Parts: sequence; structure tokens; C-alpha cells
Amino acid sequence: MKNPERTSLTPVERLIGEDRKKEEIPLAIETRLEIRINGASLVSMQCLPGNEKELAVGFLASEGLVNGSNMIEAVDVDTEEGIVDITAAMDPDKLRSLLQKASISSGCGRGITIDNIDEVMDCDKKINMAFTVSRREISELMKQFQSLPSLYPETHCVHLAALAQNGKILFYAEDIGRHNAVDKTFGRALLEGIPLQDKILLSTGRLTFEVAAKAVRQRMPVLLSRTSPSSAAVTIARKFHMGLVGSIRGTRMNIFSAGWRIT
Repeated sequence: MKNPERTSLTPVERLIGEDRKKEEIPLAIETRLEIRINGASLVSMQCLPGNEKELAVGFLASEGLVNGSNMIEAVDVDTEEGIVDITAAMDPDKLRSLLQKASISSGCGRGITIDNIDEVMDCDKKINMAFTVSRREISELMKQFQSLPSLYPETHCVHLAALAQNGKILFYAEDIGRHNAVDKTFGRALLEGIPLQDKILLSTGRLTFEVAAKAVRQRMPVLLSRTSPSSAAVTIARKFHMGLVGSIRGTRMNIFSAGWRIT
């Protein structure tokens, strides 16, 4: 399959001091994607072209609608129409109930935010309480993360998310929305049967409640970012003992939750 175009040139007038000249610069392409489940429209979002299958599957997983690849029977992607139709074995009453309790998130695209923090994760799911990571490994991972090939230097318009283990970035995804980038990484992990309970999630975006909730639902033990979290993100991280580390600059960092995980 041919890789989709992800940037397009647009004319601008560039002002530098007293100079003014016309140029063409690359912009990240933004396109609409509709996710359907069992034939019914679930959500529409704006995203960067590419990895639509991973994005849709990851969205379902991170919002708690599916909890394993065994629930997904088929995924049909129509890039021309911008539709991903997923056939999944799930209780329709659960989906209906979730959407009734959900609200539109503050993030890019549409995220589902549960008002009751206790509903973020099923009580029978626990985050790995034995998982720890050294501050040296965190610094090295952030260094690797920031050097990954990306559209950001070219467009200044994308976010990245990555999964890491044992001091190495396993894989990453990028999108115009930080939520989408996270969902693409989760979707790839689910489709490839990669467990997340012993992995670290890195994000370039601000850590809001929605991003933290996605990580908690997937039982991620540690979430890292160069930026800072919101108060709601800290609350949910502390409730579920997820390590939350922000403002990472070299060997400097702020630990907001589960400080015992950072050795």
C-alpha cells in the first residue's frame, strides 16, 4: 500500500525583521476519520493520514470498549471515504451506557471522558506494582524520543507518542492530536499482541486527564512527558499508583505520582 501524503505546500508571506518575501512551506495534512463499530457510527475525529487501523483500534482500547484483540473480529479501512469499520464482540448495552455517561474532551479530535474517576478502570485490573525505572533510563529515553524522525521540524504541527522497554523505544506514532498519537501506539500494540503492563509510555503533549486515563486503562505503570500534567491527571495517576513524570529536561524532572517507581 502506498504511503499517504502527510504534508502539503502552502504559500505564505514570511516576515523576518524588515524583510518580507513569499515562500511555500509544508503543512501537516489534517483529514477526517469516522470510526464505526458493528456498523454504527461511534466517533468522528481529525487526524494525520496514515495508521488509521491502529488509531481506530487503539481508540476503542484506550476508551475501555475492547480489552483484547480477541474481541476484534474484523477491521475494514476505507481511506478514500475516511471510515474505519470495526466488527467487535462487545455488549451493546455497555457501549450505550458508556456514551451516555461520556462528555466531549478538551483535546484534539474527540475523546471520551468519564466523569466518575472510579469508572476509568475495572476494579479487577491492576497496574503492575513491582515496576520501577531509573532516572537515568528516563533521561536516556527522553533523549531518544526527541531524536526520532518526525514531521515536527518540518511542520511544527504534530505530537508523538512512543512505547519503551528496557531503555529502548520499541515503536512510536505521530499525529496532529496527542490523543491520536497515543491511540496509534496502543492500537499497534494490541494488533501485534504486545502487552503493555511492563512498558513505559512517552508523549510530547501536555498530560491531561484524558491522556492519563487512557494510560491507566491500559495498565501502563509509567507515563513520561517533557511537559507538565494537569491537576486531574495527577489525581488519577495517584489513585491508581501510575508513575507520572513531567518537565523532563536532561537529568531534571518532576515526579508527580508514585515516586517509589523512580529509582
